[in-house]
Amino acid sequence: MIIGTGIDICEKNRIAKILSENPRFIQRILTKNEQEIAAKKSDLASFVAKRWAAKEAVSKAFGCGIGAALSFLDIEISNDEHGRPLAKILKSTIETPLFTGTIDEIKIHLSISDTHNITSASVVVEGI
Repeated sequence: MIIGTGIDICEKNRIAKILSENPRFIQRILTKNEQEIAAKKSDLASFVAKRWAAKEAVSKAFGCGIGAALSFLDIEISNDEHGRPLAKILKSTIETPLFTGTIDEIKIHLSISDTHNITSASVVVEGI
């Protein structure tokens, strides 16, 4: 059963501007694991834009957006051994308008795409 879908777009130059003005911005939106990976990236703005769009899309798929039910730090984006993006909820239980339960009751399908300046992410949350 599909619980919800979410999509988001993000402008990389907007993220680059925010990063140049506020280096601590990363601590507000990236988990510790994501921060470790980000430190090794040559194109930090692109990396952060992908995480931003993905996390926003995940939160929208749950019907709540980023806020009290799901924060940026409650969602972690990684890649599997083939480079496929993965989204993980770090809370054991969540309560949102479209879903209340434990994270082992859901599967998150994530796709991320980008061009020179635009990043997009699409998410489908499936109940299992």
